[in-house]
This record gives sequence, C-alpha cells and structure tokens, in this order.
Amino acid sequence: MHNDILELAFNKAKKDTGTETITRLSTYLSDKIQEISNEPFGERRLRDLLRKVKAEEPIELRPHVLKSLCQYLGYTDYEGYIKGVSKTTQVKPRKLTNKRTWIVVVFFILGALSIIIYQSVTKQRWMVWVEDHYEEVDFDTKKYELKQLKLYKEERILRFKLIKNPNCNTTFFNEDGSPKVWYHKTKNGNVELFTSHGLHPKTGNTLRPISTYMINKYFSCP
Repeated sequence: MHNDILELAFNKAKKDTGTETITRLSTYLSDKIQEISNEPFGERRLRDLLRKVKAEEPIELRPHVLKSLCQYLGYTDYEGYIKGVSKTTQVKPRKLTNKRTWIVVVFFILGALSIIIYQSVTKQRWMVWVEDHYEEVDFDTKKYELKQLKLYKEERILRFKLIKNPNCNTTFFNEDGSPKVWYHKTKNGNVELFTSHGLHPKTGNTLRPISTYMINKYFSCP
C-alpha cells in the first residue's frame, strides 16, 4: 500500500505543479511533508523511493511521511486512506512490468490453450480408412498414424466404398446417364473404383468420374 500512496502523491503533485520533472516534484512533496508534519524528509530520499516503486520493489514510509502524504491526498491518516480505497477505485491496477510475472502469465496462457486444444481434439469425431471403407475411431496416435486420421463425415461412412472386383456387370451410370462410379489410376497402371466422388482415402488425389472410354479400356466391356 505504501507504494501506491507514494505513486498517487507524485501523480497529484504533477497536476498541482504542472511539471513532470522528478526532481521538482520531489522537492515539492518534501516541502509539503515539512509543512504538514513539521518534520523534514529530503527530496533525494523521495526520488530513491520512487525508483523502487517503479521497479516494483516494496517500500515502507516513515510514519510522519506516510501521514503527511495521506493528508496531502485528502485523507486524515493512513487508516482513512485504507477505508477510502475500499469504497472507491482510486488505485489503478499495477502494470505487469516484472519479467518473471510475464513469464508466468505466458506459461499459464500456453497451458490453458493446450488444454482447450486437447479437449477439442478428443471431443471431435474421427475416422480411418480400413481396406474398402471408412470406420469411426477414437483419436489415438499410438494406434494410427496422424495422416490416417480424418474428420468424421457421416456421408463418407455410409456411401463411400471401394468397389471390389469391378467388371462389366458393375453399374457404372445412373438412369439419367450421370456417373455412379469414380475412379483413380494407380502408379502401376491399375484402376480403382469408388462409389462416390471425393478424394482418394490414401493418396488424397481427386477422384474422376467414370467414362465409357475408361470402361472399355480397363474392363473390355462390349
């Protein structure tokens, strides 16, 4: 509390004198202390105490200095100041200038963000590709590689399948002539067929709609 009293006294002195010079302000407050208490307190000692306040170091004012500054601020004594502070918000929150304080705050924020991200990841639904279809799974990087885990999509679970052993009897088109099958050409020259459009579950390449040319080329259909 003594730190706040000295800081408030210097701020009031700035308004009363119209100056920002610490030496002049210290001299002004030194004279005020002498005037109120009839006891001296040098301006240099006030300047030293202000430096400690700026450095976030706790200070303890002498009784006559403490009482004089409280009266200068408009209170009868230190107890009156305490009561006044409890009823008003004159004292501004102290700035976080201490390096250690900032480090603690940063670590606290990072910790909170980590918890939020973890909860978000674990609450999100996931799926992986298993042979010819997607299955819903828990987010488990020990059991699955990170690239295997994909965000859950119900449409992918229900309608996206690999067509096993496609042949000329496979229904490639809908009644309106639109493609019912999408394909992916592998590196070894084979063709994989899927029951819906989208991305290949392993390579991430965009699947292409089937065409009569591809059917005739790879399945020798008449």
